[in-house]
Amino acid sequence: MAEHAIIFTFNDTLAVWSASHEESLFATSAVAWTECDVEPEEMVHSAKSWIGRLWNESAFAREFDDIGLLPEDALSVKQEDTSEIGEDARKWLKNYACQIWFRALKDHGVDDMGLAVQLADTFRAESEKSFAIFHDAADTLEALSKKYRLCLAARGLNTAQREKIERAALNQYFETIIVSGELGCGKPRTALFEAALNRLAVLAGDTILVGSNIEWDIVPAKELEIKTIWCNIMGEPSNGGIIPDSTVFTLSETPRAVEGLLNIRNTGL
Repeated sequence: MAEHAIIFTFNDTLAVWSASHEESLFATSAVAWTECDVEPEEMVHSAKSWIGRLWNESAFAREFDDIGLLPEDALSVKQEDTSEIGEDARKWLKNYACQIWFRALKDHGVDDMGLAVQLADTFRAESEKSFAIFHDAADTLEALSKKYRLCLAARGLNTAQREKIERAALNQYFETIIVSGELGCGKPRTALFEAALNRLAVLAGDTILVGSNIEWDIVPAKELEIKTIWCNIMGEPSNGGIIPDSTVFTLSETPRAVEGLLNIRNTGL
């Protein structure tokens, strides 16, 4: 086994996250449409505005940020998955999704907490149903795991993320898996990737990071002098100030990109 290591992030790198979130929002808003005749596009717009607004007003936003939990994640959180969160924060989080849909309904003249609770439950169910990994994720990991040591560094709540990883049968490819919730420190700070280096006992110079987010993945990896591959499956515009060492648009391109970076390193170019 080669001494080189590859760290993968999870959301929108291996697992479909952004598209799943949007799909769940529209599916939930379609239920609201049948109940109160509010157009799904309008309901989605209202829900998105309240997702950020209520989160930023919360006294616990900093605590959630510290463990890598985003407001979009919290819409689908189950109470049994929140063990790393303080008791008061857990109570607030329990009501968060209902409040999002209640406020969104009120934007359109509908004052119905019962329907809000129904929509919160619907979103959680739709989010779980729509979870998937990218079609070429398993084949890519299978190929890379035969040549390199792999680590998965995921952002979010420990129990929830590990459940998804297990459901997708990805455990088999990784020597170690780290979730920001268990670490108590989320991205874009470097701690998650430092922990990966420590667990693998490898040097940054012998490691490549494959991630989907420039600010949260590529920037902290570069700070640690880890080589970076931007996995831009979502077709995001490039950030002119931040240049990854390589860019791929499908996971199946990753093995060749890894070989290219290692060849450059070995020849000293």
